[in-house]
This record gives sequence, structure tokens and C-alpha cells, in this order.
Amino acid sequence: MSADSDMVAPCPFCGSEDVGFTDPPAPWFVQCRSCLTEGPSAHGDDSKRGAARAWNTRAALDASGIGELVVQAETYRQMHEDAVELGYSSILEALEDLERMKNDAALSRARATQETNSE
Repeated sequence: MSADSDMVAPCPFCGSEDVGFTDPPAPWFVQCRSCLTEGPSAHGDDSKRGAARAWNTRAALDASGIGELVVQAETYRQMHEDAVELGYSSILEALEDLERMKNDAALSRARATQETNSE
């Protein structure tokens, strides 16, 4: 691999900036030297610039997707911990109980309104 890594984004999987290009005669692609992830094909643009464009596009997509998954996983983990701390066996059980309470409150409000209107 060559030292042209200033053209490419850090690895979207491990975050390493130690990335570079493969050496010819193989088609150009980018590889992370830390986790050995290889970039996607340049789709017909067999140049360093094409390989960098393919890597940077994929890196941006993967990094944003991974970040979103990490946030979702952390949110789910926290919700699970909260549900268990409140004595529920799962988030689903807690949500079902919450739905029942919401329906009971709506029914109580409807009865109170009906009683007020009948007086």
C-alpha cells in the first residue's frame, strides 16, 4: 500500500486513520491497516481517485449507520434496565402496563365528564 492516505477518510469500523491503497497490479482499493477492512470496488474507475471516492462514500454511510445503531442499542439497553428495575420482566410487559394505565385514565376522564354533564 502507498502512503496516499490523506485522500481517504478514517476506517468506518475501527476509526483508524492508518488506511492506504493497495499496490498494483491489483485494481486500486483502500484497506485499513488496523482491522484489515477492504474498501468497495471503484465500479469501473480503476484509479486511486476512484478507490478513494468509493471508500469515502462507503465510510460516510457506514459510520452514520453504525452511530445510529449504537444510539438505538444504548436506548434499548437503558429502557430494559429501567423496566427490570421497576419489576417488569421485559420492556414489552412495561409498555403493555403503561397502555393499560393510559386506557384506564382515559376511561376515568370520560366517566368524570359524563357525570359532570348529567348533573
